[in-house]
Amino acid sequence: MNRRPLGRTGRHCSELGFGCASWWAQPRFSEREAIALVHAAMERGVEVFDTGPSYGDGCGEQRLGRALQGRARDDLLVITKAGTEIRGGRPLKDFSPRAIRDSVERSRRRLGLDRLPALLLHGCPAERMDAELIDCLATLRAEGKVDLLGLNSFDAVALRHAARQPLLDLLMLDYSVLRPERAALVDELAGAGKAVIAAAGLGRALYALDWTRLRRPRDLWYWLRALGPSRADWQRARALRCLGKVPGWNGPPLALRWALQQPRLSCVLFNTTRMQHLVENLDAARRDMPLVPGLPRAKPGPVQQASARQVHHADP
Repeated sequence: MNRRPLGRTGRHCSELGFGCASWWAQPRFSEREAIALVHAAMERGVEVFDTGPSYGDGCGEQRLGRALQGRARDDLLVITKAGTEIRGGRPLKDFSPRAIRDSVERSRRRLGLDRLPALLLHGCPAERMDAELIDCLATLRAEGKVDLLGLNSFDAVALRHAARQPLLDLLMLDYSVLRPERAALVDELAGAGKAVIAAAGLGRALYALDWTRLRRPRDLWYWLRALGPSRADWQRARALRCLGKVPGWNGPPLALRWALQQPRLSCVLFNTTRMQHLVENLDAARRDMPLVPGLPRAKPGPVQQASARQVHHADP
């Protein structure tokens, strides 16, 4: 798998990353299957694994930690979050230094890591990224508890504010076929020297949902989750049905391949709970992007100067 630069950190990472969230992080999903997906992703060259304490109320971090036991490597970029927890089934945001410190300690225990490779503030608004919070993050890094720092947000104001913070390295935003207009923001953030990671690279796969295929609890869970997007998102998703009409392609892998055309991204994340889908998504990175009438235009061109090393792994 190709690797791309992580902003100005001097590091590189796989251009696709695995999201340890959604149904993967739910206790009702088989942990054996969840861990097998992580191992298969690693064997195929994936180096980025994204999780957080709010995913499965901590289950996502715990599972990823168990999956990495005996397999942790220096080239793995394990990303977790702080500032958002689930309490009583509802998200609770707390960006006070004490809450961030407590969250870091819990994440270190769940993941089984002394030092968190990457810590992102989870949905922190611009007004909360004050000097006190930045000092807290700097202290955590100085203490050796975290390495790279950043922000995960879908708010352009917060992302632009974070881009002006020299301490922050990574910025994660919602760029996908469902959000093609974010390309300009990706360019802006990368131009500030930050590593930019696309969350939800599949665009929630709204364009591929089919209510006639509700066979397992996971299918119903994804459908219920899909009720959250706005009417505009559903209208865009209907227009993206073209993704499922390209010979030799399924919609989600094609959506990932589309996102990888954005040259300023360091990594595109996706999530799945099916081994077949994992293989299809990862194979998409090696395929040429077909011409798809009706698909929004992505910014073409070569990716950032990639690492000379490309990782090739046999199928398990």
